[in-house]
Amino acid sequence: MKDTAKKRLTIGLITDWAEDPYHSTLRTGIADAAEKNDVNLICFVTGRINPDADSYEAQQNILFDFVNKKNVDGLIIISGSVGHWIGARELNEHFQRYKSMPMVSIALPIAGTSSVLVDNVKGIRDLLVHLIKDHGYRKLAFIKGPEQNLEAEQRFLVYREVLEDYKISFDPRLIVQGDFLTKTGAAAVRVLLDERNMTPEAIIAANDEMACGAIMELKRRGITVPQKMAVAGFDNMEMDNFTFPTLTTVQQPLYKQAMLSVDLLMGQIQNNSETQNLLLPTELVIRESCGCLSMQQDKTERNPEAPAKTDLPGLVKTGMDEFSRQLLDSMDSFIDYEKSSIGEQWAEILIQAFFTDLSDRKANRFTNALNEIIYKTINSMSSPTFWHEMINRIRSIVYDHISDADFLTRAENLLHQARTMICEITRRNEIFKKLEMSTEASRLRNLGEELLERIEIDPLLDEVAKELPRIGVKSSYLSMYKNPESPLENSKLILAFNEDGRLDIDLNKNIFPSKNLFPDSSEFKKRRFTAIVETLFYGKQPLGLAIFEMASRNWKIYEALRFVMINSLRSSLLLKQLQDQANRLEEEVKARTKDLTKINTKLEREIRERKRTEEDLTRSNADLEQFAYIASHDLQEPLRMVSSYVQLLERRLKNSLDKDSGEFMDFIVDGAKRMQTMISDLLTYSRVTTNQKQFISTDCNQLLEKVVTNIQTMVAETKAKITYSCPITVNADPSQLTQIFQNLIANAVKFHSEKEPRVEIKGEDKNGEWIFSVKDNGIGIDEKFKNKIFVMFQRLHTRNEYPGTGIGLAICKKIIERHKGRIWIDSKPGKGSTFYFTIPKTQEKQNDRLQS
Repeated sequence: MKDTAKKRLTIGLITDWAEDPYHSTLRTGIADAAEKNDVNLICFVTGRINPDADSYEAQQNILFDFVNKKNVDGLIIISGSVGHWIGARELNEHFQRYKSMPMVSIALPIAGTSSVLVDNVKGIRDLLVHLIKDHGYRKLAFIKGPEQNLEAEQRFLVYREVLEDYKISFDPRLIVQGDFLTKTGAAAVRVLLDERNMTPEAIIAANDEMACGAIMELKRRGITVPQKMAVAGFDNMEMDNFTFPTLTTVQQPLYKQAMLSVDLLMGQIQNNSETQNLLLPTELVIRESCGCLSMQQDKTERNPEAPAKTDLPGLVKTGMDEFSRQLLDSMDSFIDYEKSSIGEQWAEILIQAFFTDLSDRKANRFTNALNEIIYKTINSMSSPTFWHEMINRIRSIVYDHISDADFLTRAENLLHQARTMICEITRRNEIFKKLEMSTEASRLRNLGEELLERIEIDPLLDEVAKELPRIGVKSSYLSMYKNPESPLENSKLILAFNEDGRLDIDLNKNIFPSKNLFPDSSEFKKRRFTAIVETLFYGKQPLGLAIFEMASRNWKIYEALRFVMINSLRSSLLLKQLQDQANRLEEEVKARTKDLTKINTKLEREIRERKRTEEDLTRSNADLEQFAYIASHDLQEPLRMVSSYVQLLERRLKNSLDKDSGEFMDFIVDGAKRMQTMISDLLTYSRVTTNQKQFISTDCNQLLEKVVTNIQTMVAETKAKITYSCPITVNADPSQLTQIFQNLIANAVKFHSEKEPRVEIKGEDKNGEWIFSVKDNGIGIDEKFKNKIFVMFQRLHTRNEYPGTGIGLAICKKIIERHKGRIWIDSKPGKGSTFYFTIPKTQEKQNDRLQS
């Protein structure tokens, strides 16, 4: 059969979740109205719009994107708090995203949206007039609310207007910027007294939190309130009754605002009614902080419009209904919640009981009736403010109507008993609330400790499902974003439970669109619920969503739960990530081990092949060296023979040879000698790598001394001056290092200019290597030949100009490369040359195994 049941409506609430009575009263009123209308309520804890980027509220702002038609049929916005940091234009722009759904705004107007506002003007004006007119204060400081906040600006503008009305000069030094928070109230006192050296007669704060902060700072300084400085606020929170002294303030009908916002929203959803803007009155609440007696004390001022006084029978004759109506009307700004919980009959019941006790001293009905009514509302919203004010209103009406002294005395006694009873019930209730809060805090602490012991995710979720119902959570859904970089796409449900325990879900399959909040199969879909949506994150890393169904009206529990869940889930998720990473690493190690086994097998094969190659190379080098020796010997022997016989022939035929024949003989001898030199140099070049010696510690200064001795003949012939400073000990092949220096110094002397040769050799430690330089004042070379000179047989001059084979620098380059170093030249024609070469400092003492 087709299910034709009507779908239950769901309304959404956007709140910034400030933990204070203002928001608690509004949220409780909306929750009560939702229950009364049999609709679901989802509270989105979004934080304030555009907070500081590093604050946790910046992460909560993501919830604005989760509000949509699929989740809610209409929306209530506590705009005065979520719009804390922004102005009217930005507030309107921000909420245009929801323009297609019915909306109601509380506290601030939003274009095209119904709103329930309060008359900030009348309340703050009455307060200021009271301070100026009744107390005579003229030096009034004002702590402003957040910049751009419409309500805060309205209250400040009224302050300016009232000062002007009473001819009081405006002094900007008495104005301090605040932000509705307690700490800024205390900070404002420090600014006024310390920085500006101002001593106001009274401080007016744009809200009660800042007023309480100011009182605390004044008390800390030993400044008594109101004797030395009066303080007043705006809101009339329950805490105002318990400040010392009690706080004079302006009452907003918050609960009524909440109830009416739901009524307006339901009218738009169900009846398509037009948008409306309601303005609710505010009322001055006089207590002790301004210098007056508390409103809980007697008010003896008679109503000038009251009828002529009569006796009790005459008053009874006028009718109880009229008396009840007067009481209800006079208590309208206090009565909203009581109407919803005990009905309007409460006033008639109390009035009848009161006059029965006036007539019959033994009846004792009034205190019994009052006691019963108070206990019916004690666990909800009624506060001692309401009941004390009600007693004062009854007393005022009695004094307006009765003149008989005996009845007045009896009335005073009854009302005094009522006050005493209210105070006692209030005291016991406060003690009970503290015990209840202590118990809840203990349960939260125990839950946190239990969760910390369960590091793995599944046992942790079992513990959550078991413990949360005990601290006011009827059911809950926890989900984690599949991709934290794109949280709005999909989420994975990891926990679902109700009062019966944890629900069976498939953790591998339960994926759903994140914007749906929870799966379509959710238990929430089957019954009416009030739920809170919290975003879970750590630092700037989004994790997922927690949705708690409310059982307790202590809203702070759910905020505390969020922190518990974040810390516990983060630990478990980190452990799971580590486990997953360990598993991945284990699999990777297995794969790598398999690969390494193959590589090792291949490497072993290559090592064997290389070893054979090295052995072959060693044999080849030995053969090559033997061949080179034999070749050089065999080549040089015929050359020596040619040279010797040509010289012998020249001596025998000296007198018979003509000039040309003599020159020919000289050419033959010179060619043979040059061929011998070339063969000798080639043999030297080949032995750089084939005739290797072990690297040993070599003193460079001692080595240079030997080199200079070796070329002493050349030095003497050219009158060269050679200096050196190399207090360095390096690991090198000393014979090859000698050859490097000898070749470079010999070249420096050989390629000298007209000046006497000057050669300077240095060595230094630089950037982890030894750098040597051989500098001369010779002919120099052109830039384009800098690389060519290190190639074998590359000459830049004719043999007649400068003798040699052109292989000396090639030998130097090969030796230096064997030592893992570099060689280069810095030179300009006619300016001399400097040859540089390096030897790494990390070169260890070892037999060089490199093969050319």
